[in-house]
Amino acid sequence: MQCMTCNTLNAATTVRCMTCGTTLIHEAVGHSNAYQRGARSLDTKLHTGIGSFFGFFLVAILLKFVFIAHWLSDREIYLAAAVGGVIGAFAGRLVMKARQDL
Repeated sequence: MQCMTCNTLNAATTVRCMTCGTTLIHEAVGHSNAYQRGARSLDTKLHTGIGSFFGFFLVAILLKFVFIAHWLSDREIYLAAAVGGVIGAFAGRLVMKARQDL
């Protein structure tokens, strides 16, 4: 493999140039810090959204269809579901934090 910086001919499996040290195979070195931060941010947003979705619908379905003998109006049920969504979003972030610590 030829180095793009100094044009030294290296072996095909060499990760860095033997002369100047330029990275030849980027996959072997790993992802950049910017890529890792972006991936972590996207994962956090995804876990937050999924947690919020399940929290909202879990509370809404439980209050509307399972616990039928309650005194709440539909508006109060959906307000409680919104609170469940916020709690679900927080739980999703906690799950993501726990996964990052592993």
